[in-house]
Amino acid sequence: MAEETINVNSLSFFTTKTFNIDANQSGVIRYRLSLAGIAGEQNLKNNVKEFFVEVLDARQKILLLANAPHPDLSALKSIISENKNYDTEIAYINDFKGNISKYNLVILHNLPSENADITALVTQLNKNNIPKIFIVGLQTSLPKFNTAQDVLRINGTIKNTEEIQAEVNPASPCLPLLTN
Repeated sequence: MAEETINVNSLSFFTTKTFNIDANQSGVIRYRLSLAGIAGEQNLKNNVKEFFVEVLDARQKILLLANAPHPDLSALKSIISENKNYDTEIAYINDFKGNISKYNLVILHNLPSENADITALVTQLNKNNIPKIFIVGLQTSLPKFNTAQDVLRINGTIKNTEEIQAEVNPASPCLPLLTN
C-alpha cells in the first residue's frame, strides 16, 4: 500500500503521481485507488477507481549445468542471483531430467567430461537458439569440448595445465577505442 498527501490549491487542479509497487506474484492483480473527500465535497463516488494490471514473470532462467559439485557453482549462482531479473538453478548432468528449452541461458561447467557426453544436449540448445557458456576445468574432456563447439580449439590435455593469465592486445580490431 502506498499513500501520499496532495494539497489542492485551485479549482482546476490537476497532478500526476507515480507509485512504484513491487510485484510479488505474476498474474492479474487488482488495484484500488481512493481519494479522501475534502470539506464540502458532495459527490464522493468519483473518488474511487479500480484498475487491473497483468504482471508477467519476465525473469531470465539460467541453468548452471555441471559435471560434479564444485565451489565455483555456488559463487556463480550467488553473483548471478544478485540481479532479481535472473532465476538461477544448479543441476548436475547425470541427474538432470528437466526441459532444457525452458532456459534462456545454459552455463556448462566442466562439460563435456570423460563420463558425460553432451552432444545431444548441445544439439538441442542449438536447435532452440539457447545461448551457452562453457567453463573449462580439470574435469573437461578437451577432445569432446573441441567437438561440442566451433569457436575455440584447445590443444593438449588437462594433465598438462598451467596457471595462465590473459592479456589484452591493444591493437585488436575487436576492442572498442576508449577516449576521454
